[in-house]
Amino acid sequence: AFSGTIALATASLDFGYVTEGAEAQLEFRIYNQGVADLVLTSISLVTEFFSLTPEQAVIVPGDSAEVAMTFAPQAVQVYNDTITILSDDPYSPVNTVILTGSAINEFADIVVSGNGSDSLFYYQFPFTRLGESRTLALEVINIGTPDLEMEEIILEGDPEFAADVEAAILEFMDTLDMAVTYTPSVTGTNTATLTFGSNDPDEPAYVLELFGQAAENIILFVPSEYPTIMAAVDSAYQLDTVEVAPGTYSTPVDLGIKNLVIRG
Repeated sequence: AFSGTIALATASLDFGYVTEGAEAQLEFRIYNQGVADLVLTSISLVTEFFSLTPEQAVIVPGDSAEVAMTFAPQAVQVYNDTITILSDDPYSPVNTVILTGSAINEFADIVVSGNGSDSLFYYQFPFTRLGESRTLALEVINIGTPDLEMEEIILEGDPEFAADVEAAILEFMDTLDMAVTYTPSVTGTNTATLTFGSNDPDEPAYVLELFGQAAENIILFVPSEYPTIMAAVDSAYQLDTVEVAPGTYSTPVDLGIKNLVIRG
């Protein structure tokens, strides 16, 4: 039998990042590789944030039709939709194209991540031995459209804490890598606040609270800090404590001549 044969130029389209309240356009083509007219009875979407034209078409053999799409996000989030194409191709009457788009803030938008969190507001350094240092690696990202202007990055509190950046300007999706170091000089606890002053209208003063505790003998945590009991034992000094979280551990442990406390 003579019939139209449908072929799509793509199976998915990504609009990328679009500012909330703005619009972006993309298009793709539908081909007729058959020997008769291909009738597209319906070209439809699901959500209101994507639109397209035309919604129907007839494609002669060897020709194609362009489908134009518009993405108009209204809030900061990831959007997904599916174009469903119904045709009279007897072998492939239903075809789909997956759509994706992400809306970004129309204002500068700060994100501070570290220690496995993408929104870090508090960090407690592991127990730190006198004379040694711990470092917290931070990533500061601008997920808004305009430049993020951090005119001052202020560290206030105990002098045992130090930061290596004082100001920065980030374009959209730029990342600032910075480090906060904790180097205790006496036993006890220490606190500080790291404040990012910027042009983010929602968080003009993003505050990260810092806490540290120092001692001559420390607690080494397994597996959150050290992957195995033996790794903690190797790093421990005399009279240190190795604290083991619940779980199954099959690695042999040799304390050697070390006098340690192991608890779990």
